[in-house]
Amino acid sequence: MLKNRAQSSDNTHRQKSVSPLAAFCYPNDSKLGSPITNREITLVILAILIMLLGGFASFKATKQAIFSTTMTESKVSIYDLDRGEAALQRDATVTGELTYNEFGLTLARRQAFEITWNGTSPAGAAPFLRLWLMNPKLAELKVSYVVNGTTETFAITGPMQSGLVVPTNIPHDGSPWQVSLSAKGIDSLQAPIFLLDRIEIGSARYTRTALQADAWWMLPAALFPFALFLGLHGWAPNRARRQAGFITLGAAIISAVFVSLSTRIVGFYAGTFFAVALPVVIGEQFLRQTRGSNRVRATDVLAGAMAVSVIAWLRWSWVCALQYQPIPADAIHYLDIARRMPWPYATQPREPLFMWLVWLHSTATAWGPLSMRTLTFLLSLAEGATLFALSRRFMPLFPATVVVLLYAFNPFLANSAALGLREELFPLAIMVFLLGLNLMATSPRGRFALGLAVVGAIASVLTRFNALAVVVPLFAFQSWRIHLGWKKTIWSAVVFLSLVLPLFITSAVRSGDPMISSSIVAHYYRNAEFVGKPGYPTQAQLNKDAFAGPPISMGEYLFGLHKTSEVFSATGLGAWRMIVGKPVAEELLRTDSRVRADSFGNLTLPESRPWRDRAVFILYILGGILCWRRPGLWMVPATIIGLVLPLGFLAGKGLLVTRLMVNPVPLMLILAGAAIAIVWAEFSRFRVRLTEPSLVDPRDTVSKKSIRQYRRKHKK
Repeated sequence: MLKNRAQSSDNTHRQKSVSPLAAFCYPNDSKLGSPITNREITLVILAILIMLLGGFASFKATKQAIFSTTMTESKVSIYDLDRGEAALQRDATVTGELTYNEFGLTLARRQAFEITWNGTSPAGAAPFLRLWLMNPKLAELKVSYVVNGTTETFAITGPMQSGLVVPTNIPHDGSPWQVSLSAKGIDSLQAPIFLLDRIEIGSARYTRTALQADAWWMLPAALFPFALFLGLHGWAPNRARRQAGFITLGAAIISAVFVSLSTRIVGFYAGTFFAVALPVVIGEQFLRQTRGSNRVRATDVLAGAMAVSVIAWLRWSWVCALQYQPIPADAIHYLDIARRMPWPYATQPREPLFMWLVWLHSTATAWGPLSMRTLTFLLSLAEGATLFALSRRFMPLFPATVVVLLYAFNPFLANSAALGLREELFPLAIMVFLLGLNLMATSPRGRFALGLAVVGAIASVLTRFNALAVVVPLFAFQSWRIHLGWKKTIWSAVVFLSLVLPLFITSAVRSGDPMISSSIVAHYYRNAEFVGKPGYPTQAQLNKDAFAGPPISMGEYLFGLHKTSEVFSATGLGAWRMIVGKPVAEELLRTDSRVRADSFGNLTLPESRPWRDRAVFILYILGGILCWRRPGLWMVPATIIGLVLPLGFLAGKGLLVTRLMVNPVPLMLILAGAAIAIVWAEFSRFRVRLTEPSLVDPRDTVSKKSIRQYRRKHKK
C-alpha cells in the first residue's frame, strides 16, 4: 500500500510539473500515443537529411532563388496612363500619336506609335518592362531590347493581359540599353479600344525559371520518411501510433500526387517538406527532453508537420505562378510605407505591424514584389500551424488534420498567400489570441496562456484596427469567467495599452486624426457609394484618385450620410451574407483543384461546385449550431461574428469584394472539423447505449477514451 501511495504521489507530482508550453500543445484529455525514442528520431532525421541532399542533387538546388538579390528590381519608373502623357514625354521618346481616355492609352484602326526609353542598369542587372494591357489581341504589339548591339524582340499576341516582358539573351554587364514598345491597330478594328493602363520599366537581377512539369520522381522522395515511420511503428500494439503512421502516409500520397499532376509549379524541389518537417520534429524532441513531459507526442507532431508541408507545396505553387504578375496596389503601398517610415509607428494611414514585418523581411532578403510574396507565403505556414494547434484544443487528431488540409486546399486562401497582403497575418494573430484564451480556462494561473492571449490581442489590433471589436470583449469576458484577478488584469491592460496607444498618438500628430486607419476606409467607400452624385467625385476623378474629395470619419460616413435604421438593417444583412450567405457557400469554402489565375493573378473559380464543397459548408453550419457541445468552442463563432460586424454595413451595401471576407475562413473550417468530431462522438454514445447501456455515465461528455475506461471499470 505504501508503494502504491508513493506511486500515486509521484504521478500527481508529474501531472503538476507539466509545463504550460507542453500543455498548450495538446488537450488535457489526450493521453493516447507515446513519444518517439532517441533511436527512432535519429533514424528519421538521417532519412530526412539523405532525401534532402538527394532532392537538391537531382534537381540542382532550384533555379528559383528566393531570398537572394536575383529578383531585385531597382530604378523602377511607373506610368499610370490614365493621368496623361506628361511623364512619358519627359522620360521617353515618343514617335506617332498617343491618344487617351479616362482609363488610359487608346488605339484606333491603323494608328501606330512607338515609345523608346534609354538607360543604364547596374552591373549584373538588365532592363525589364511590365505592361498592364487590356486588349492585346486587337493590336500588333512588339517589345525590343538593345544592349551593345544585341537586339531581342518579343511579339505580344495575347491572350496575355498583364505580365513581365523579360529579355533572356542580352548581356548583364551594366551597359547602356534601349527599350522600345511599339503598337499598331489592326485593320479590322471598328472603334478605338482601351489598350494600355500602366507601364513599369526598370532594372532587375533575375534568373530564368525552370519549369518542372513532370514531378513523378518526387513521389518516392516524399513518401520515404513516412514509410520509415510506419515501419518503425507498425509493429507497435499502440493503435495511436499506427493511426498516425497511416494518416501521415496518406497525406504524403495526396500531396505528392497533387504536385506530380500539377503543371503550374515552377522551381519546386523535394526539400520543401523536409525544410518544414525537420525543425518541427527536432523541436518536438527538444521539448520532450527539456520540459520533462511525456505528453508531447510524435503522432501530433508528424501529422501537423505533414499538413504544414502540404500547405507549403500548394502556397509555393501560387507564388511561382504569380511571380511575374504585378502585385496588388495595396501591397505596393505597404512596401512604400515600410521603406519610408521614420520610426516604427509612423505608418499612417495603415496599422504598423505588417509594415514592420515587410521592413524586416525585405531588409533581410530584397526589396521588391517577390519579397512581399515570400513574406505572406511564410505567414501562411505559421497560420496553418497555429490553426492545427487551435483545432487540437477542440477535437481529436483526425478532424484537426482534416481542418488543416481543408485550409491547405482552399483556393482563396492559397491565392491570398501569394499576394503580399495582410490576409495571413490578421487571422494568425486572432488564432494566437484564441489559443491564449482557451489555455487561460485550463491553466488560469499560468503566465504562458495569459501572455499568449495578450500578444495575440496586440498583434491583432496592430494589424487591423477593427480587431478591437473582438479582442477587448472576449478577453474581458474570459477574465471574468475564470476569475483572473485584478493584478493580472491590470498588468495585461498596461502592456496592451503601452503598445497600442502609440499608434493613435502618432496618427493624431501626423494626420490630425487618431482614427485615420478607419477614416481612410470610410473615405474610400464614401466615394464608391456616392460616385457621380451632386457634391461627390465623378467616375473620372476616382479613376485618377480613389480618395478624391474631403476626408470623413467612419462615424460621419455611417450615421451622417445614412439613417440609423438603414445602418442597422444593412449591417445585419451584410453580416448574414458574410456568415452563411452566397459568398461563403459558393466562393470562400471551396476545395476545388480546378481553380486558375487569370492574366492579372485574380482567382477564377469554376461555376460548378463538387459535392465536397457543399459538404464543407454543411459541416460548417452544423458546427456552428452544435458548438456548445465542446468546452470553449463558443469563442470561435463569437469571434466570427465580431470580425464580420464591423464590415457588415459595407457587405450589405454590396461594396465589399470577396477578397476582404477571407479573414474568418480558418475559423469556419474549425467549426466544420468540430462538427465531424461532435457527430462521431454522439454516434459512439448512441451505439454504446444500444449495446451496453449500463456502461454509460450520464455525466460523461463521451469520447472513445471514456467508453474504454467505463468498460474496464465494468469488467472489474
